[in-house]
Amino acid sequence: MAGYNTSSAYNLDAFERAAKKDVKSPELKVVKTRRPIACAALNPRVICAFAIIITLISLMVYNQVQLNEITIQLDALSTEMQTLQTENHKMTSALDSVVSLRKIAERAEEMGMQRRDEYQTERIHLYSEDKIERTEQTPHTIPDEDKKIAVTALFGRFKEYITKR
Repeated sequence: MAGYNTSSAYNLDAFERAAKKDVKSPELKVVKTRRPIACAALNPRVICAFAIIITLISLMVYNQVQLNEITIQLDALSTEMQTLQTENHKMTSALDSVVSLRKIAERAEEMGMQRRDEYQTERIHLYSEDKIERTEQTPHTIPDEDKKIAVTALFGRFKEYITKR
């Protein structure tokens, strides 16, 4: 039992508190946290980004509405144009059938009219301008071809005068 009589078995220094040995006590450190989530939504950058996104979405919707309205108007105008073209074709066909030269000639013959002969036609030749001015100094000459036409016309008038009497 000699080993038990030593003082090392009863050393209570190991159980003493650490405070006696100049141990620092824990300090509380206050750390500021970031803003709450509700405050992050009020950040100007977030608000601007949100406003831009809403504006772009609104513009896209407005663009689609305008495009639909224009498409409806275009369809209506196309339908109206087709209707008018069909009506124009019908009226042109009707006018052509009424105003055809053959029908006019037949109707004129029914009314007692006759075709003109060559001698009944007078031709006027304008050589350089749209109007001809005759003055006292201008000689009254007729070209050879015009003389033939004039004589033929004069003979035709004389023949017509005799047949009427």
